[in-house]
Amino acid sequence: MTNLPTKLYLPHALTKSMLTACEDKARAMGLAMTIAIVDDGGHLVAFSRMEGVHAGTIELAIGKARSSVMFKRPTAKFEESVAAGTIGLLKLPNVLPFGGGIPFLVGTQLIGAIGVSGGSVSQDMQVASAAIDLLPTG
Repeated sequence: MTNLPTKLYLPHALTKSMLTACEDKARAMGLAMTIAIVDDGGHLVAFSRMEGVHAGTIELAIGKARSSVMFKRPTAKFEESVAAGTIGLLKLPNVLPFGGGIPFLVGTQLIGAIGVSGGSVSQDMQVASAAIDLLPTG
């Protein structure tokens, strides 16, 4: 009998810690943000909309997280490609070319992603990185 591989996943306690870390980072920067965390299938598992952030950030944060997990890359890469003229990317499903979406990788295994919206692209990426810092290595 063949042994099946072990699949890593996002534990609830970790996603809660990630949301808190991102909220703390946003507050330290004087910002209100929307933060979405999805599993490896792009399904929402954790969400926070801080007071004062506009409603348009909700779908953007979720979309950034889904885009990042579906293509296993930061959404900033899509933004760079579109800026360089690769506009065909915009026809692909689940491509949101705005920085702030970052996949969660443990070693090479994808376990989910985060999407952050509410500031500039640079600010969104800085806040998202607070969650990445909590991922185990390996």
